[in-house]
Amino acid sequence: MRMNVIEAVPGLLFKPGEFGYFAEYRFRHITEEREWHLAHEVRFGTIWDIPITGRSVALPGKWQFELAYKVSQEEGRGTDQGVAARVNWRTTLREVLTYSAKSRRSRARNWARGGAT
Repeated sequence: MRMNVIEAVPGLLFKPGEFGYFAEYRFRHITEEREWHLAHEVRFGTIWDIPITGRSVALPGKWQFELAYKVSQEEGRGTDQGVAARVNWRTTLREVLTYSAKSRRSRARNWARGGAT
């Protein structure tokens, strides 16, 4: 089925430190082949910047974890509610290439010392 969607997502974020809170409203205008309808969603929750030290996954960049409660309503399809979780990862090509070079050097040092790779 062919579908066109126009979406607007205004929101608020309060994050004075590593932890923060957010609220967002998502409005969608959905056009299908023979009809159109609207959808609305409200989310509010907490956001956490995962610290670089102590991460079990050693990848470069900024990591964030979001946990939110959401309520969505789509015309003609009913209301849905529940908990949503999301992991955001933001990085640059420069960070990835720098990390790759450091990782290769550290593996080479461990191999030269007879350690595990």
